[in-house]
Amino acid sequence: MGLLSKAEQDGLIDLLQVLPGVANPIGRDVLLRGVPMQLKLAIPVIGIPGIDIRNLVDTLESPIGQRGDGSWPISDVIVNAFDLLDRASALAVSMGELLDRARVRAGALRTEQLDLEAIVNKRTSFNAAEPWAARYLEVLRTVCVVESQTPGTGFLVGPNLVMTNHHVVELDLGDPAKMSAIVVRFDYRVGADGRALTERPYKLVPNAVLPWSPQNEFDFALLQLEHPAGDEPVGGIAGGTPRKWLRPSTRSLAAAMPLFVIQHADGRRLELAFDMIENVTPEYVRYRTNTELGSSGAPCFSERWELVALHQGFDPPLNRGIPFSRMLAQRADLRQALGM
Repeated sequence: MGLLSKAEQDGLIDLLQVLPGVANPIGRDVLLRGVPMQLKLAIPVIGIPGIDIRNLVDTLESPIGQRGDGSWPISDVIVNAFDLLDRASALAVSMGELLDRARVRAGALRTEQLDLEAIVNKRTSFNAAEPWAARYLEVLRTVCVVESQTPGTGFLVGPNLVMTNHHVVELDLGDPAKMSAIVVRFDYRVGADGRALTERPYKLVPNAVLPWSPQNEFDFALLQLEHPAGDEPVGGIAGGTPRKWLRPSTRSLAAAMPLFVIQHADGRRLELAFDMIENVTPEYVRYRTNTELGSSGAPCFSERWELVALHQGFDPPLNRGIPFSRMLAQRADLRQALGM
């Protein structure tokens, strides 16, 4: 017998059969990440998902499956499957429980030795360091300070579309002269060398008719730029990296998930704050992440840099935002404007 009991093997097979994408070759490659190539080649594949998954588990749990150091590749499969799941889902909870039992049996976790490592928060995940950092830098380029009568933060959601809170521009909307006075400024931040970057200011199209929602509903406004900042190169260097824009995610949110807010707090150059989500209701996500005046309209991200919410403001004793899953589900005009 391998690492898992027969009942646990059957349970794992049942879980893997409903795992999104597991039946296609790409999903299978992700599932087998970390498994030695020689062992991968030993797994029979006949093209019937249910049988192929059973063959995978049976092979990795057979005597040939154990590594020379005593570890079992089936643990890698469970970890990979867990990482593919929405951590708030029932499937992820079941997979996490199976992973804990496998690690206990393998000796990676022992409750009597508290100095050993453990997965203590199943709502967070490990992230490859370099891609995570590269994505972070991409995200920074899309965030801007909104210089209006009520200062705030905004971010690109299209080549020439900036999203912010409605209450940031409420005093200006509908008045072309006031809209013409608004400036959104990208690269208002400090570079890696500690020096301020050269900002890129953009004016608005004052008469653009775009979706918006008042503060007591979704509190968002789309602003149209005179020039497509998302298509233009960062730093204005010909042939340089285009700034690009963000695409909202409808990922489900839950308590204990980390939440990152990139913002122009108190009008300062771009800053990052992060903490945990405290609770989620049908209307809002509430979190402990710090914000200040000027942070209204900032983008909220998951630990994987998914754009999951629009920061709105302080809801004592927590801060809160509006999940994109709610906005996109209820506003067809917003989906159309964003090309979703």
